[in-house]
Amino acid sequence: MPEIWLKYGGTHIVLDIRFENLLKHFSSNLDLLVDEDVKSKLSGVEIIENTLILATEGSKSVINAIGKLLDINKSIDSSKIYIKTFPKYIESLRMNIANKNYSIEKLELEQFDTIVKKFQKILVISHTKYDPLFGYSGAPTALLRNFYPNRMTEAFNSRTTNLPTTGKRGPPLDIALSAFCETEIEAIELVSNSHGISAIFHDSIIRAFNGAVDFLSKISEAEEQVTCSSAIISASSEEGPHETLLTSLSSLWNSIHLLKRNGTAVLLAENIKGVGDGALRNYVEGRIELQNAIASHTYVEGLEHLLYLHELKSQYDLGIMSTIPHHYLAQKLGLYPYTGSKEVVDRLVEKHGRNHKILVMSDADTIFFRSKQ
Repeated sequence: MPEIWLKYGGTHIVLDIRFENLLKHFSSNLDLLVDEDVKSKLSGVEIIENTLILATEGSKSVINAIGKLLDINKSIDSSKIYIKTFPKYIESLRMNIANKNYSIEKLELEQFDTIVKKFQKILVISHTKYDPLFGYSGAPTALLRNFYPNRMTEAFNSRTTNLPTTGKRGPPLDIALSAFCETEIEAIELVSNSHGISAIFHDSIIRAFNGAVDFLSKISEAEEQVTCSSAIISASSEEGPHETLLTSLSSLWNSIHLLKRNGTAVLLAENIKGVGDGALRNYVEGRIELQNAIASHTYVEGLEHLLYLHELKSQYDLGIMSTIPHHYLAQKLGLYPYTGSKEVVDRLVEKHGRNHKILVMSDADTIFFRSKQ
């Protein structure tokens, strides 16, 4: 029996699955840079007084990159370098950036153009991943989501399908990129997983993002094309995406295309902080209806997840192992709630047959597989 450990919130759980029931186990087995190479690649990034380092998330790779940049630029007065991030990542950065001489503050959600005027230099640090709405996520999509609500609404309404479009460049991504095509604000885009950094791209926001996307696509899209009748998906090898349903569902949508019609997908995500804010919370609390939300033509955070749920739960058997109350998961969202990994495997084998083979995905935010045509 193969021993497979999958991330579940702040810990790992073992998946007891017989060899004859395992189709494949995929994870992001990236070639990683050693610390000296990371430091060398970042040594060419100029930091001056009155620089804002804007972290778009709290992943290990982003924290590692910031730490290296601070070490390289020790000669600059720490009070002249400002580190800011969005509220949900502030705790992670404060706990994990070793140099405590630098203050790390919450980024107020004012207009980005206003923030730019306050600093001599802006350096955005982001982690490039796959995304079911934009195809890919990074600095342009993070800034659009947080600073440009009207453009974000335009991007959401520009979609050409109500299904996930992971790994595809389309109108939503075009709109995100167009918002920053005339700025020369610098960005560092990282291609990485929880074990380290595989590549670093430093340039303008658009050029850094495009370089990272091209690299990510080449190293993480499998040459071997697969389809399956069932899949067990860990939200990420990072702890952050497991915190809320809002942050974990993208991994499910990034993998759903691998399932045959009427197949079963089970997401493993602890969701210790609950459903999350925005459309999902409003929906489970009965404050919005999906059709009314779509008809309003105004984007609310997480609205795409409700849309994908509505479209896909009639085509597939969707389930989740989570700490969120079963009432919300089953009655409100239509997700089958599992109580443990053993129940997940047992139910899949019972439904699809004792010789059924299950696909296991560990890093659906970082790796992507084309389905057989």
